Amino acid sequence: MSKRIIIDASYPNETRVALIDNSCSIAEIEYETASKHLIKGNIYLATITNIEPSLQAAFIDYGNGKSGFLPFSEIHPNYYHNSINHLPFSTIPLIEITSDDIKEQELYNNLSSGKEINIEESDIDDSKIITALKNTENIQNDEIDPLSKHNEQNSVESSMPEKQQEIQDVISKGQMVLVQATKESRGNKNASFTTYISLSGKYCILNSNLPNNSGISRRITNSEDRKQLKSIVGDIISKITNTSSVVIRTAGAGRTSYEIKKDFNYLLKLWNEIINTAIQVNSPAFIHIENDIIRRTILDMYNISVTEIIIQGKEAYDCAVKFMNAILPSDVDKIKEHKSIIPIFTQYKLEEQLATLYKPIVNLPSGGYIVINPTEALIAIDVNSGKDTSEQNIEETAIKTNLEAAKEISRQIKLRNLSGLITIDFICMLDSKNHKLIEKSFKQYLINDKARIQIDSINHLGVLQMSRQRLRPSFLESNSVICSHCNGKGIVRAEESNAMIILRTIENEIYASKSNIVNIYAHLHSITYILNNKRAEIAAIEKKYNVQLKFYNDFQSTSDSFSIEKVTLSSNTTKDSILETPLVTSSKLLDNIENPILKTVANNIIPDSKILLTKRKQRKATLDRELQIPSVKKISKVINKKRNNHSKTETTKLVKGRKNIDAKNT
Repeated sequence: MSKRIIIDASYPNETRVALIDNSCSIAEIEYETASKHLIKGNIYLATITNIEPSLQAAFIDYGNGKSGFLPFSEIHPNYYHNSINHLPFSTIPLIEITSDDIKEQELYNNLSSGKEINIEESDIDDSKIITALKNTENIQNDEIDPLSKHNEQNSVESSMPEKQQEIQDVISKGQMVLVQATKESRGNKNASFTTYISLSGKYCILNSNLPNNSGISRRITNSEDRKQLKSIVGDIISKITNTSSVVIRTAGAGRTSYEIKKDFNYLLKLWNEIINTAIQVNSPAFIHIENDIIRRTILDMYNISVTEIIIQGKEAYDCAVKFMNAILPSDVDKIKEHKSIIPIFTQYKLEEQLATLYKPIVNLPSGGYIVINPTEALIAIDVNSGKDTSEQNIEETAIKTNLEAAKEISRQIKLRNLSGLITIDFICMLDSKNHKLIEKSFKQYLINDKARIQIDSINHLGVLQMSRQRLRPSFLESNSVICSHCNGKGIVRAEESNAMIILRTIENEIYASKSNIVNIYAHLHSITYILNNKRAEIAAIEKKYNVQLKFYNDFQSTSDSFSIEKVTLSSNTTKDSILETPLVTSSKLLDNIENPILKTVANNIIPDSKILLTKRKQRKATLDRELQIPSVKKISKVINKKRNNHSKTETTKLVKGRKNIDAKNT
């Protein structure tokens, strides 16, 4: 099936890439925003800022004041006892492309149509073998992504001879290191780094400072391809220094020595540029970006089945042409610029499909649906038959819906980039053979997934558990923020419960104090509900504690948050006169005001007033979320209203004791 790559780079702040089939259905989606750049794969010249013997790791500064985590096992031995400002690596000469390589490429071009058929057949064989591997009970990561095993062995093997040494004995604080990001920062965890630099091309990977680690991807299972590639790898190894190695990627299957050597030379040039740049700059400094979305698309998404790469955005188009010229000049003509006035994603009807990725419910063709609920611990996916009544009995309906769900779930996992522990609650089926059918189909749909996955069998409850490698943040993590109204909970307290909490909190705050007035700042809905439904309770509290309750709309509050201010009147102040006292002071006393909001109001609204504001004691309490004191807009509204009747008021003492509930900062 032919495919097309659609790239929308019309806006500089966001680039979107979609791989679509003939029916314009999205098979893969990539996106990059200016505000959320990924650093995995990027290379930095960093400085070691701290060494932790207890962790056997170092913390590094890699630029912009950001801190990264560097385990001892990921530090190259060349850095041991090395000079602080010296890089222990050098450039690597390019390998020679012989006349025999060129002749082989010319022959390949003449027979390209036949070769394509052979590659297709090879892919089918690979799928069968990978399926067999996935059907085993104990699934290993290297069976699904064999290249990852090479990387894991790199760090382990390289550190084995140095097990007796400790980081504090061989590494110095302030030492300069060339590092590559291996894991994104997440939450309170710093990004992770390694000093073993690897650069990925279209067909191969250069391990620039890791010798004796050359190999071929285990996903290439065709014996003829492997034999040919081993010969090419041996030729490359014989021509490079003993400080580096090469790994052939899955995309290298069926490729000629000319194509692979040219791709490898491209990586050598890149490495030499990185070294030359690192020598000229001071640490910490950014050296090389690996995760450019245009480059990543051509390397990872583009293959022989892609007939066109259509790009909207002149800068992205030029970048794609330049990069394709560097690695695959024969395929440059497949890149086309979108010049229509119709936005490219609109023309190919992709906007509607992307909009569904924000929704938890995905409909199935037969009338059933799946519900996707990400949580902190796992991702729960529920399968429901919905209104499907096309089959004769419950078992047949369950099988049909589950088969449709297995296909759609595998698609949604890739589109939404779901990772971690995933549990799928299929519709219960009585026959265990049907369980095996669903499992087999689901594994088949996930064959081409680039992430490492582990799939368990469907248990007696009808639940299938799987884990998926986290390659990058999920679609929702990259394109959404926590709701400011519910603080990410998805729910808020009911009006009745919220009203009772407000009233109980008022009592808890005033029972031991001598407050005369209590000001309650809350959301308009909460205030309306209390005044309409809790009049008796308000009157009872006022009578019991001899206070006056006043409710104000706080524009910064949410439906289930509020703040309380307790006002204690002095002997010379009456409840009526307090209304005449604005919450500001003379400009001469600005330095005594700690609250920035009140200071701004005092400075800008009535700077010549002779009204005194005492320091107000603050007490913090937390119910559900952080709250702020009333906004400047609200305070200024009160001031402007009272200012007209306040032309010659004598200096008075302002109230003591505002207390905020749910406020961490005022």
